[in-house]
Amino acid sequence: MSRLIGALAILAALASGQSRYRLPEWVIDEGGTKMTAQSGGNYIQHGSFHQTTIGLVTMPGVNYVAWVGYWHPRPIFSYHDVAALAIVEPGSVADTLQPVTPRGRVANYGTGTENFTVFFTMTGPGGMPVYSDSRPMVLGPGRDTVVAFTPFRFTVTGPYVARCSCYLDVDENRANDVVVKPFKVSYRPPWPLGWGEVEPMPAAPSGRGVKDGGWLSFMASSGLFYAAKGNKTGDCYSYDPLRDEWTQLPSIPKNEAGKLPAKGGQGVTDGVSRIYATTGNNTLSFWRYTVGDSWERCADVPLAPSNKKVKGGTDMVYVEKSGTGYVYLLKGYKTDFYRYNVATDQWEELPSAPVGIKPKWDQGSWLVYDGEHTIFAHKAKYHELWAFDLDGDTWLTNPLSGMPFYSPTTHRNKKSKAGGSAAWWDSLIVALKGGNTQECWVRDMRGDSWFELETIPAYGSTGKKKRVNAGGDIAAFGAGVFYALKGNKCLELWRYVADAGIGAPAPERSGVMAEPVGSGPEELRFAVNPVSGRSAVIRYALARPGPVRVSLYDVTGSLVLRQTLAAGRRGTVVLDLSRVVSGVYLVRMETERSRLTQKLVIER
Repeated sequence: MSRLIGALAILAALASGQSRYRLPEWVIDEGGTKMTAQSGGNYIQHGSFHQTTIGLVTMPGVNYVAWVGYWHPRPIFSYHDVAALAIVEPGSVADTLQPVTPRGRVANYGTGTENFTVFFTMTGPGGMPVYSDSRPMVLGPGRDTVVAFTPFRFTVTGPYVARCSCYLDVDENRANDVVVKPFKVSYRPPWPLGWGEVEPMPAAPSGRGVKDGGWLSFMASSGLFYAAKGNKTGDCYSYDPLRDEWTQLPSIPKNEAGKLPAKGGQGVTDGVSRIYATTGNNTLSFWRYTVGDSWERCADVPLAPSNKKVKGGTDMVYVEKSGTGYVYLLKGYKTDFYRYNVATDQWEELPSAPVGIKPKWDQGSWLVYDGEHTIFAHKAKYHELWAFDLDGDTWLTNPLSGMPFYSPTTHRNKKSKAGGSAAWWDSLIVALKGGNTQECWVRDMRGDSWFELETIPAYGSTGKKKRVNAGGDIAAFGAGVFYALKGNKCLELWRYVADAGIGAPAPERSGVMAEPVGSGPEELRFAVNPVSGRSAVIRYALARPGPVRVSLYDVTGSLVLRQTLAAGRRGTVVLDLSRVVSGVYLVRMETERSRLTQKLVIER
């Protein structure tokens, strides 16, 4: 009341013409706590400030407004929301050999630190519960993290479903609390990791080795591989990977010109009971073999549109589409592309394979089918990777990144040539470069990068130095296991067993990892690690100046961002992290002669 009287006194002063009256401080902050420059913003943000103007006092050079103000405080805004973002592990395929460590990524979208619980469950064939675990979690606002659970080993194969969920009692958004992921469990014997030679292909009946026209294909229904030698022989076999035994099959017949499979000879199974094979050898002959029966001649591969017969550059994949089986065939040499209807014994011409740099698909070109909607085609020598959309029967306009020419392992630039081949497994393309090399590469189609795997050994049971060349081929057994023929006039068969990190950069072990070639120390380090801002500064030292590619990968091995630059021997790179969420990443810097990798932690 007294303060209101004071305000009225001001009005009286104004009415009497007293121009030098200064407003008392209590009028300006009437009814509230005295404001300061620091506190005023908080009042406005977290409360309501009201004022009533009651007059104006004018002094020399200064105007004063008389007003009565008061502030209504209100609670600071708060929000509670935790979320399950993704299931990191298991992947889409697991096996019965190695334990899996279930891992899920969770986040706190709320305004304060939250204490909550993360659950992970898995159900097996028939919906039977097989796994359940939980972890308490404390996570700051705007943060996300990967939660690891108790390792688990599968004993039963079949379809599974993983479920990761969060529980917070005051959670205001339940819609993002659960994430679900289906996956498969396959059987894999306890084979050692990496490359290992298994029983070689028999020499009989021809006594020759595998060369041009040799191939290898897996039939899931029987669990057997089927293979042919090519090399102008009809030799054909099945191979049991669990027994490590070969069985001789009826030979591929000669055609009417007396020719047997050679350059351009290729074979593929339908996964159930049949094999389809070209003779190649500059012919149009096409054959079908039914397991337990014999070979029969099918409709010839069309001569048009190139008017070229089948020779180098041929490959095939089998596809089920709308209930009908098709063999998709890249004739090779030129750009002819077809599909064969297995029910009608008829060929259908499809849009020609892309021209790219040159319209020649030479020896070492290959196809893989992703099991869903896409066929990928890699052009030998030019390393163009093209995608064919099975839904629209069209080639995508632009190529993807092809297999690298340069090998960080051998430190040589080599083109993919004869013996180049590839297999598909669990979103991965695993490919042999061929061309008398030992190189083996993997590309995860969820990203945009190739990584070199362990090279296939040069020396095996042949006792001679044999690299992959004409007749080389690779096929997937499943559960991260691949089998490969070297070709190159030898009979060697090799098995590759992948570890859990296939397709991703090598894990960080102790700070910086380097694989340098040349002279001088090499290093990769960050100005600040962890990084809390919108960018990271990398300081590097290289043995030689030249083009540098910097890539950032998340914990699943997926490419997050990439920068390419021309760099000197020493310098800095600024990574733009404005669109990258919090978490643990691997940064890889690659030159033509070296590769450096280091862990980077991003905190927001």
